[in-house]
Amino acid sequence: MENGCSVALLKHRSPSCGSTLIYDGSFSGKKIEGKGVAGELLARNGIRLFSEETLEEAIKYIEEE
Repeated sequence: MENGCSVALLKHRSPSCGSTLIYDGSFSGKKIEGKGVAGELLARNGIRLFSEETLEEAIKYIEEE
């Protein structure tokens, strides 16, 4: 990326920020596989996505980068 950003830490299950599992938006608590809006945009632009549930993995990825 232009400013050197290669990873993003996003809120897991968020309809906008989720990276692997998101709420379906019906407010029923149902979750579906997929990325949120921001997560999808970042991923399409080469940003590696992590959530608070994969923080250790994110740290390891950054250290090895």
